[in-house]
Amino acid sequence: MKKFSNIASKVIAFIISVIMCVLLLGTVIGCGLMVEEGVYLKNRKDWYQEALGGSVNRDIALELLWPVMNGNVKAADDFCNEQDVFYAEIKGEKNGTNYVYGEQDSRSRIEYVSDWEVYNGVISSAGAYDESVDYEPFNVRIVMKDELTSTSSIYYPELFAGLMFSWKYWIWALLALEVFLSIGLFCYLMWASGRREDGSVTKGWGTFVPIEILTVATAVAGCVSLCIIDETFDNEVFSLCLAGVLGVFCISISLGWCMSVALRLKLGILIKESLCAYLWKGVKKVIVWIVPLVLKIPLVWRTCLVLAGASALHLLWFIYFQGDWDMFLLGLAAEVLLIPFVLLYIAIAFCILRKGAKSLAEGDLSAQIETKYLVADLKAHGKDLNNIGCAVAKAVEERMKSERMKTELITNVSHDIKTPVTSIINYSDLIQKESDPEKIKEYAEVIERQSVKLKTLVEDLVEASKASTGNLEVQLMPTDVGVLLTQAVGEYEKRLCEAGLEPIIKCPEKKVLIMADGRRMWRVFDNLLNNICKYSLEKTRVYLTIEEQAKEVLITFRNTSRDALDIAPEELMERFTRADDSRHSEGNGLGLAIAKSLIQLQGGTLTLVIDGDLFKAQVKFPTVTEN
Repeated sequence: MKKFSNIASKVIAFIISVIMCVLLLGTVIGCGLMVEEGVYLKNRKDWYQEALGGSVNRDIALELLWPVMNGNVKAADDFCNEQDVFYAEIKGEKNGTNYVYGEQDSRSRIEYVSDWEVYNGVISSAGAYDESVDYEPFNVRIVMKDELTSTSSIYYPELFAGLMFSWKYWIWALLALEVFLSIGLFCYLMWASGRREDGSVTKGWGTFVPIEILTVATAVAGCVSLCIIDETFDNEVFSLCLAGVLGVFCISISLGWCMSVALRLKLGILIKESLCAYLWKGVKKVIVWIVPLVLKIPLVWRTCLVLAGASALHLLWFIYFQGDWDMFLLGLAAEVLLIPFVLLYIAIAFCILRKGAKSLAEGDLSAQIETKYLVADLKAHGKDLNNIGCAVAKAVEERMKSERMKTELITNVSHDIKTPVTSIINYSDLIQKESDPEKIKEYAEVIERQSVKLKTLVEDLVEASKASTGNLEVQLMPTDVGVLLTQAVGEYEKRLCEAGLEPIIKCPEKKVLIMADGRRMWRVFDNLLNNICKYSLEKTRVYLTIEEQAKEVLITFRNTSRDALDIAPEELMERFTRADDSRHSEGNGLGLAIAKSLIQLQGGTLTLVIDGDLFKAQVKFPTVTEN
C-alpha cells in the first residue's frame, strides 16, 4: 500500500507539473503579448480603440457596407442589431449615400472610423488604388454598445481585450506564483525520482536506456512535435487542440528526461553507464590488448614501423590532395619541424636517465629517477634503474642484518657458554683445594648442575642448527593434536602450579588430526610451555585452545607476560633473543627459534602476536581426514 501511495504521489506531482508548465508557458506568452502591444502605455479607451479597431473594421464596417451599397437598408439595420451596434453612419462622397443607424448620445463612447474605396464592385481600404482610377470613397463610422452579446462578431475579441487590460498587472504576480510552484514541483520530482519509502534509491525504467540514446530520442520527439505545431497551427479548433496536445507531450518527455538524469546522478551512473563510457571501455580494452603487443616489438623495429607509418601518412596526404606538390611540401615541412622537438625530448630524457644512473653508480641508493614525463622504453628504463637502486639497498640492508645477527649470535653463544664453563672450572679448582667432604659434595652438585646446563645449551644449538638447515629427520603421520596437547599440559602441571598459573584447555570433542611428527611436536609444545612457565605473570590464567578453521587447525597459546614486552614479535623468533627485562632469567633464547624451525619442517607456521602484556603463539597446520 505504501509503495502504491508513493507511486501515486509521483504521478500526481508529474501531472500537476505538466499542467503548471503549460500555464507558465501561456502566462509568459501573455506577458510578452501585453508588452509588445503596449497595453501598459494606454488607458482603457485607447487600448480598446487599438485592440478592437481591426476586428470592427473587418467584421462589422466591411460587412455593413455591402447592403448599404446595394440599397438594402433593412438588411443593414438587422445586421447592426445583430452585431450590437449602438450607432452607425456611412457616407458616400460621390454618389451621396448617407446611411444612419441608431442615435448619438452625449456619453463618451468608443468610435471606430474607417475609409473605404469601391472600384468595379470591389471594396478595399482607402489608398489601395491609383489616383487616376475612378473609385467611390466611403466613410464609415461605427459606435458599439457598452455590453455586447455572444451574437456580436467582436464579443470574444472584446472579452479578451478587457481581460488583458484587467490582468495587465496581476499577470506578473500570477507568473511569479507559477514559477515558484513549478520550481517546487520540479525539485520534488528530481528528489523523488527512483526513491523508495525507506529513503533508498534504486534503478528504474529511466535508467535502462543509455543517456545518449534517451537524449537523442527526446530531442527528436520534441523537434517533430514543434514542426507539426508550426505547420498546422492556425485559428481552427482542431489545430489549436493538436498544438495543445503536442505541447503537453513535449513538456512531459522533457520532464521525464530530467527525472532520468537526476536518478542517474543520485546513483552515480550518469557517465559510468553511458554509451560513451561503454565505448571508451571497449577502446581501452583494445588499447590494453594492442599496447603490450607493440611494446614486445624490439625498439629498433618499432622505430622503423613508426617511420614507415609517417611515410605512409605523408603519401596518403599527397594522394588526398590529388598530387598537389604544394600540399606535399607542406606536409614535409611539418615533419621536418617536428623532428627537432622529438630529438630534443630524447636528449632531455637521456640526460635524466644518465644523471640517475650516475647517482646509483656513486653509491647513492636512495636516488630516484623522475619518470613522470618519460614515455615508452625511456620510462621503462627509468623504472628499471629505480628498481635496481631499491634492490641493491634491500640487499645491503639484508646483508648488514645478517652480519649483525652473526655478531649477536657469537656474542650470545660466547656469553651463555662462558658462564657454565667458568663455574665448572672455578668449582673444580675449589674441590682440589677443599678437604671438607660436605663442601666437596656441594661443589660437585654445582659442577653437575652447570654441566647439565652446558649440555642442554650445546644440544639446543645443534638441534637449532639442524632444524634451520632442514637436516633434521621428521616422520609425518596423522596425529591427534588434542591428545598431544593434553599430555604436554599434564607433564607441565606441577611446574605450572608452582608458577601460580592456571591452565585452561579448550579442544573440540572430536579428533583433530594433522600431519606431524609426534616427537617433534612434543618438543614444540615443550618449548612453548617452558616459555610460559618462565615468563608468565604469577596468579594468571593460561589459555590453550585448538580451533578448526577452513582447511586448517589453529593451536593458540595465550599468557600474560610478567615483564613488559618491548620487542617486536619477529625479533623474538631470532636465536638467543629475549625481552630486555628477562635477560637475567634462565634460558638461552633458543626455544622459539627451535619451535619455529620444527613447525616449518612439518609444513606448519608459527606466528607471534603481542597485544600489550598479552602474548600469543599461534601454530597453524593443514587439516587431514581420519581416512
